[in-house]
Formats: sequence, structure tokens, C-alpha cells
Amino acid sequence: MRYVMLILIALANALIMCGVSVQFNIFGSEMDLLLVMLILMLMFEKKVTPVLCAAIGGLAMDSLFARGLGFYTLPYVITGMIFTLIISIREPKGIWMSCLFSAAAFLVKEIVSIILCILLGYQFDILHRIVSFSLPGIPLQAVLCFAVYFIYKWLYSFAFMQPSHDPEYKLMFRRRRRRR
Repeated sequence: MRYVMLILIALANALIMCGVSVQFNIFGSEMDLLLVMLILMLMFEKKVTPVLCAAIGGLAMDSLFARGLGFYTLPYVITGMIFTLIISIREPKGIWMSCLFSAAAFLVKEIVSIILCILLGYQFDILHRIVSFSLPGIPLQAVLCFAVYFIYKWLYSFAFMQPSHDPEYKLMFRRRRRRR
């Protein structure tokens, strides 16, 4: 049930991002709901599972908009792996750290996307891309993360969303078994 829910969340975030977020450019930047999902899930789980969910969302975006598979998926996977390492070492907690990590993850994803575009041979003005899209998107990601944080906190309050490596989850499962 947990994995079905995670995949549905990833696909819903990708579709909302592709359908709704594109219509609302704020300061020339679009908010990245899939990236916020990735960071918040990483902070709640501290495992690689959210990276796989973001990859599924990226593949959904690739199938809808990219010329080839991996154009959207690769930046999410690289960013997710970097922040999996950072979060496993640092173990941040709270809404403010999640907003900070979400803003930093947006910057990392943008840098990876720019490098990928350069490697694929796309012609664009790098400075214009950074100034008009990447930099205004950093505070917007923090605001979006602040707005969505409590939804994910509520989702992870349910037992079926807890990863099986969580000791509290294992204790709860053992208590249920003893009662029977």
C-alpha cells in the first residue's frame, strides 16, 4: 500500500507541475512541486525510496514533454542522490530546514539541468537562464515547501506511510501482534 501511495503521489505531483505550475509563472520562474516532494520525503524517510518516486515522476514528465527519456529524470535523480547523502549525514529536522534544503535542491537541479542542456548541444543563454529563472525560483521553492510541509507531515502520520526501517513503526507493529 505504501509504495502504491508513493507512486501515486509522484505521478500526481508531476501532472500538477506540468499542468498547473506552467500556467503560473512568478517572477519568470515555475515552482517545482516534484522537487519539494523529493526533499520532504527524504527528510521524513532518510532512504533512497523518494529518489525512485521522483524518478517515476520525472519519467512521466519525460514521456509527456521531452525528446528523449531522461531529460527531466536525470536532474531529479542526481539531486536526490546528493541530498540523500547530505540528509543522511546532517539529519535536519523541522520546517525551516526543509525549506532551506528545498531551495538548495532547486539550485542544484537547475545547475544539473544546465549542464545536461550544454552536453546535449542546446543553444541558449546560460546567464539569462540563471538570472531569469533559476535565481527567482530559489525563494519560491522555499515558500512552496513551507506551504506543502504540513500535508506531507500529515501523510507520514499514517502507519502505512512509515518506512519499515523506522523503529517506532516496528514497535507499533509488534504491539499489534501481541494484542491478537
